[in-house]
Amino acid sequence: MKRPTRVYLRTVCALTAHSLALALCAPIALAQQAVQTGAATSAPATAAPDKDKKKALSISDYSRWRTIEGAQISADGKWVAYVLRLTNVPTADAKPELHVLSLDTNKDTVILHASAPQFSPDSRWVVYQVEVPEPTRGAANRGGGGAGGPGGIVGPGGPPPSADSAADTSAAARARRANEPPRRRAELRELATGKTKHWADVSTATFSPTSTHLFLRRRPPTPPGAPSAGAAGGGGAPPAAPPGLFGGGGGSAASTMRGLDAYLYDLTTDKGQFLGSVGDAGFNKPGDLLAYTVEATVKDGNGLFVVDLANARTHVLDNDARVYSRMTWNEDGTAVAVLKAKDVTRMREKDNILIVFPNVRGMFATDATFTNRRLRPNSVVRMCRAAHSAGIERPISRGSLRR
Repeated sequence: MKRPTRVYLRTVCALTAHSLALALCAPIALAQQAVQTGAATSAPATAAPDKDKKKALSISDYSRWRTIEGAQISADGKWVAYVLRLTNVPTADAKPELHVLSLDTNKDTVILHASAPQFSPDSRWVVYQVEVPEPTRGAANRGGGGAGGPGGIVGPGGPPPSADSAADTSAAARARRANEPPRRRAELRELATGKTKHWADVSTATFSPTSTHLFLRRRPPTPPGAPSAGAAGGGGAPPAAPPGLFGGGGGSAASTMRGLDAYLYDLTTDKGQFLGSVGDAGFNKPGDLLAYTVEATVKDGNGLFVVDLANARTHVLDNDARVYSRMTWNEDGTAVAVLKAKDVTRMREKDNILIVFPNVRGMFATDATFTNRRLRPNSVVRMCRAAHSAGIERPISRGSLRR
């Protein structure tokens, strides 16, 4: 039997060493493979979420929905105003925000707790309603922010004090509260400068067609026991405002209440004129006259009056202890008509007389007298049509037509 050669022995030793190395390295390779497999398996858990995948809505998302209301564009097309208000929440928590956007500079001014914007015809002014909710005790109102607040947010008069600070009776606290704007008010803003002016407890505000005057009417008094504005606990946005709220027509106060106080503000002179117990009121189409009726609780001072806006003089067209309602101007703004009524015993309807003034400015002469004159039939028909278009539907009794 031949003995193995050296070459054979070296080959066997090399194969043995290689097999031993593979046997020792196999567990390490398997462990590394397991670690890599585990990392690859866990990678999807830490990957960024898919941006294209839409989020499913939850119940908490419904209270964050906001609606757009009161969108307005100025006459020159350079300003846009709109209101964002939370929906699906109690009315007191709606938190309306008025946005006044300049399309030239793209500057967005936000006024907290504001709504119902209306631009003036000359695009110089905007008027809106501000109603700051009462703060809860011990918690400051977070709707504040001065005129230089972040993001252009303008808090109406700065952050109102909390209920705790309102209870402070010190002299400094009383002086501070005296200078604070009322929580419920109409606010007038000059668009170019941001300068503001406000009036407390105003329900309607209307610009004259020439943008020289602003007519504001106070809110009716709250009946005893009735909840204050904004205290309702229902959900959703408040109901739509009736016509005439911050611009629009404005109906007669005769069907719901006695006359309300009003204020006529001159935008050119920064002065105003108080008008008491106003029923109907309206500018004529040229914008140089304001006619209004007085409906006082004591009827002795009732009547029809006209203000000449050029000189702020008030002229009396008719006076009587009756109820004046359904006042209307003709299309040219030169004539005015009104119903003059008195109560009839055991009758639901009033005894109405239609009074027409074909030439209002002709009544301004110092020697003008109220005389009964016969009008041409065509003039009477035109005025009756104008009165009918304004909603006059009550029967008209026989009476004098005065000039």
